[in-house]
Amino acid sequence: MNGQPEHELCTLDYQEPLGNTTVKVSARRERIENHDKKWWLARKVKQLLSGTGYRVLNCQKAIRTQVEVQKSADGEASRIDGVMLCGSVWLCPVCCLLYTSPSPRDS
Repeated sequence: MNGQPEHELCTLDYQEPLGNTTVKVSARRERIENHDKKWWLARKVKQLLSGTGYRVLNCQKAIRTQVEVQKSADGEASRIDGVMLCGSVWLCPVCCLLYTSPSPRDS
C-alpha cells in the first residue's frame, strides 16, 4: 500500500467492427478481460498462500528448460508445453477454467 494500485490489470483497447445485428459489444473483449482477471486472481492466490506449501504455488512454472507454445493444426487452439499445472479447481483460477470449461470437441 505504498501509493501503488493494489492490482496491475492490463487494459487492452481492441477496435473491432460491429455487425448489423450485434447485441454485445465484443465477445473477444470479454474473453480478454476474463483472461486478465484469471491471471490477476492467480497472482493474488499465490500471494495469500505463499509459504504454505500448497501445490497451487507452483502452477504454471516451467518444469523443463524449454517451454513451447503449441498450436492446433487449424490454429484455433493453443497450449503451453513444459509448464506444471496444479490441477486445483478450488484454489487455482487457471486450472479451474482449464478443467471446468467445455472443450470445443464437446459442442
